[in-house]
Amino acid sequence: EVLVDPAITIKAIGHQWYWTYEYSDYNSSDEQ
Repeated sequence: EVLVDPAITIKAIGHQWYWTYEYSDYNSSDEQ
């Protein structure tokens, strides 16, 4: 069984969201 630290999970999700937002913003700027 693998125990996941809730704090690490939240941090990973937050980082993933930030990366997705940053990546999407980059695409929008690149299209113009």
